Amino acid sequence: MVKKNGMKVGMKQGKPTKEEKQKLFDLVAKGLSTEEIAQKIGRRKVIIDKWVRQFHLDSQNQAPEKVKETERILFELHKKHFWKELKNQFSDNELKYFESDWIALLMQFREDVLPAEEMQIKQLVTLNILINRCMHERKKHMDEIDRLQQDITEEYNKDESIKDISRLANLEQQKAYAQNSIGTYTTEYTKLLGEQKEINKNLKATRDQRIKRIEDSKTTFTGLLKALDDEEVRRRMGDEADLMRIAKDKAKENLSMYHEYSDHVLDLPMLTPESVMNIEE
Repeated sequence: MVKKNGMKVGMKQGKPTKEEKQKLFDLVAKGLSTEEIAQKIGRRKVIIDKWVRQFHLDSQNQAPEKVKETERILFELHKKHFWKELKNQFSDNELKYFESDWIALLMQFREDVLPAEEMQIKQLVTLNILINRCMHERKKHMDEIDRLQQDITEEYNKDESIKDISRLANLEQQKAYAQNSIGTYTTEYTKLLGEQKEINKNLKATRDQRIKRIEDSKTTFTGLLKALDDEEVRRRMGDEADLMRIAKDKAKENLSMYHEYSDHVLDLPMLTPESVMNIEE
């Protein structure tokens, strides 16, 4: 295939189509390398690498169901009212980190998350990003101190006749500033860790209380009434009751029709006035 400006002529460009995404998920699940996937889909390897990161498919051999679940959680995250604000607050790399943490936490909780818990998870991931920022800045200042110390040592080792005292003073001042900054970032890091621990504690307490209410509802009538205070539990129990009603009506309808038994005898499994009238009609 002829190349033009470093790109193979005839290769597709632009966003992945629905068919390409499905094929990508299937090939990743089968454990193919990105180079092999690029050949099968007809895209450049660099594009496939980008999609793998974009759809969080870094882990090879993921089951297709898990890949689809990851994509669905990510799609729902991007529809959240706070996502637009996050895009204004974080860099592209930090947004990728937010997406990965969000997906991991929701899958850990099996997506059984109430709106209040959702906001706690958002705060937790945000704190993780701020902690990372803090540690990145701390490392930058540590590297700066090492560089300044090297310059200071070189200047001190010079002969007295060529030693630059004003430069030495300036370097020492910069080093002291960097050391103070490390102390500031260390204090900020400790503070953020405390807030992170508190949110983790509150999130665990909230979920433990909800699970306890659900467990109590299985043993006592009072526990059931407390569980019904939870809107999510009420909705779930309502859905279950509705499904049971539909299943009952369907089973009743089937049993009201003639059934051929193993001895080839036709009969009505449920003989009632209503079933007889339905057959006659």
